[in-house]
Amino acid sequence: MVLAPFYVSGDQWELLAFYPSVRNIVYVNMGEKPTCIKAILNAWNVINKRYPKEVPQAIWKVTLRPHTRQQDGRSCGVLVIEFANLLLAGKDLMIENTVNNMRGQQAQRLLDNMDRGNKITSMISLFICYNNSICN
Repeated sequence: MVLAPFYVSGDQWELLAFYPSVRNIVYVNMGEKPTCIKAILNAWNVINKRYPKEVPQAIWKVTLRPHTRQQDGRSCGVLVIEFANLLLAGKDLMIENTVNNMRGQQAQRLLDNMDRGNKITSMISLFICYNNSICN
């Protein structure tokens, strides 16, 4: 699996998960517009033709997975990170945790996996970000 989070206009984060062995792209966003699905498949087909040795040549499909819906206008980034973690763990995408809890857990994971030298600066940044609720 290859994960590809991406930013779209209108302040929205979305996630693609590519499964080359089964030629499937899982599309996770907050609204699943059919036009987006077609655009993703069209763009992938163009790339697929440019790199025939690297990408299995066959018909690919875009599928949707049931997932927790964004309830506000600022948590899409938090949800995309959580969805990526769940996909990597092979779990479903229904989240029972609150966004504020996810923010704290994600901040803790970042801190747990950082070099000690960068920890203080990053802790301050995360504190400001978390307390002001300006980061997604």
